[in-house]
Amino acid sequence: MSVCGVITVLEAFSLIAQTKLDLIIISAMLPELDGIDLGIGLFSMSATHNIPLAQISSHEPDDEHFALVPANISII
Repeated sequence: MSVCGVITVLEAFSLIAQTKLDLIIISAMLPELDGIDLGIGLFSMSATHNIPLAQISSHEPDDEHFALVPANISII
C-alpha cells in the first residue's frame, strides 16, 4: 500500500490519470477549485466513478455545502 499526496487540483488530475487508485480522499476546501466540485466531477467521470471518494471538512455532513454531493461520497 502507498499513499500519494498532492497540493493542487491539477496535480490531483495528473495523479488520478496516471495511477490506479483504491481510494481518493479530498479536502472539501481547495485553493483553486472547491474540493466538493472536484469530488462531484470525479464521481461523474466513468474512469473514476467506481473509486471510493471521501471529503474531509470541518463542516457538519448535513451542511448546505454538501447539498449536491452524491450520497456515496463520504463526508469525514
